[in-house]
Amino acid sequence: MLPSRFPLIAIASLMFLNIFVLAKASMADVSAPIICNKKQTRCTLYSNKLAMDDEVGILNNSSEFIAKGKVYRIVKGGWKIKITEKHNRIKNAYSFVILSKTDIDIRTDFDTYRPPALNQWGANIGTLSLGVGEGGAGIEAALFYQKLVKKFPVLFRVIFMSANGNISRGFGTPPKPITVNAFGALLGTSGLFWVSESIAMRFELAGGVMNASRSVADDDTNHPDYEITIDQGIGIIARGSIGAIIESGKLQYIAEISPAIVHATSGMSITIGFGKSID
Repeated sequence: MLPSRFPLIAIASLMFLNIFVLAKASMADVSAPIICNKKQTRCTLYSNKLAMDDEVGILNNSSEFIAKGKVYRIVKGGWKIKITEKHNRIKNAYSFVILSKTDIDIRTDFDTYRPPALNQWGANIGTLSLGVGEGGAGIEAALFYQKLVKKFPVLFRVIFMSANGNISRGFGTPPKPITVNAFGALLGTSGLFWVSESIAMRFELAGGVMNASRSVADDDTNHPDYEITIDQGIGIIARGSIGAIIESGKLQYIAEISPAIVHATSGMSITIGFGKSID
């Protein structure tokens, strides 16, 4: 049988836990709107919990540390703060914590928001459509490495393409299957043009050289009647892409659509992949 004091201890423990949870919840004033100027160097917080010279930390909807500021003026219905540190754009619906009246350490008690890394390596794979004869379908796979060089993102990519299609010598001749395999190296750049809390949009532009081999079943691919727009051997490749990034710690999950010019033909790939930060 449990001691008679056990219910009292349990009730006291629950009351303490409840008080602790309420105290932590009260640190974030989720109902107070945040209005900032265009450059987001000054913001107004409409709250009755602030006082002059209070330090505040602003949190996004994922409770990540976005910005830090200090109250410097009272205005009608609110308080003006000067932003002293910012990691991403501040939205009206974000919440804030009062740092000067609590023992909160904004850097240890909350994760700091970090935009998708630009120093990274990664890989992707997906489907490929390549203009080989009557059109060919296949796969594309690639590895990439990106590094900021004097604040400019430089990207190196190695890529493999393989496509199968049909080709004929002209009207009335039966088509024959053709296979094209190509391996290339590209140099270019990439960047982000839209960033939110958990997703970003990415672009890439790159160019380089590609070595291709082709084969037609039981025939000579160099026959003059064949109209094959991918040369045997080395040629030029130009490739662009646009896609979405989902951030998860040091990993990024990437989905992209990538048009390309390979030798003298066009192609399009849809790929998924990942990027890993090297910061």
